Amino acid sequence: MLELEEPINQNSLEGYWINGEFTDSIYTYQRTDSLRSDQYCFGFKEDGVFVENKNAGWCATPPVFYDRFTGEWALNDSLVSISVPYWGGMSHYTWRLVEVNEEEMIIVIVNSEYEHAEE
Repeated sequence: MLELEEPINQNSLEGYWINGEFTDSIYTYQRTDSLRSDQYCFGFKEDGVFVENKNAGWCATPPVFYDRFTGEWALNDSLVSISVPYWGGMSHYTWRLVEVNEEEMIIVIVNSEYEHAEE
């Protein structure tokens, strides 16, 4: 498993991230100045606020419609815990940070769980 060379400072994680690329279980995102309304992207804000722009409904067949969901995040060493709503309930992610710098963030997804809301 890839490990961080040095601890992540919470301030370096804060910001917006787009253009996820996936290779061999590793995701790489690029830093940007704002969230986009027409693609998947997310942001870590101060005070533990997480914002995710993602699929607004269960169908992912084009054209895909996006919506913005607001949740929370916490950093513990190299692990980021995220809880954020999705169109059908609540999602919980655990990501291991491999690298975060001014241009990109590299992560490995440790866990993703989805709670479906009762109707």
